[in-house]
Formats: sequence, C-alpha cells, structure tokens
Amino acid sequence: MRYKLNSLFYGLTALQRSYEPLTKMQAMPVRQALTFIVVAQHPGITPTEMMRFTRSNSAVTSRDLLGLGKRARSGKPGLGLIRAVEDMEDLRIKKYYLTAEGLAAINRITAEL
Repeated sequence: MRYKLNSLFYGLTALQRSYEPLTKMQAMPVRQALTFIVVAQHPGITPTEMMRFTRSNSAVTSRDLLGLGKRARSGKPGLGLIRAVEDMEDLRIKKYYLTAEGLAAINRITAEL
C-alpha cells in the first residue's frame, strides 16, 4: 500500500512539474489529473467509460474533460492536453485522445517515475 501511495504521489508531482503552464497559471486538481491519466491509458475513451474509471458523475466528468481540452467550461483557454473526436458511427459520441502536448507531458511524467 505504501509503495502504491508513493508511486501516486511521485506521479502527480511529476505531472505538475512536467507541464510548465500548470505551475504558472493554475494547479491541476487531483481528479482532473486522474482523468488525464485515464485518457493516456485508454485512447479513444468516451465520457461514459471515463465515469466508470473515475467514479464521477457526468457533470464532473464533462468539466474535467473540457478543462483538459482546448477550451474550458468557462470559455477560458483549457490546458490543451486532450482533444475530442466525434465517433464516425454515432455523432452523439465523443472520444478523447491526447494531443501532442499531452503525449509529451505523459512522456516526461513516465521518464521521472
């Protein structure tokens, strides 16, 4: 248990250090960091699938995904770490992937672990 907590701590610390604007503009909430990590682990994940991983409701999941994307819910710029792509078979469904910037952040994080 202690090893897992240490790994989590160092991973979240690495996430904050690896993405320079986070330290200058805002702190990334742990819930949003977990959402980012889940998108990295499961490219093409839908919000419904994300809710199962993060154990959040749809409003919280939507807010976290928007904040990690190009534009946050408030209309302010988002972090630009993920992007939404409409499903070609069902246009109501959005799938989430890392952007180049998000992939670079994940690579820096994993290099520090």
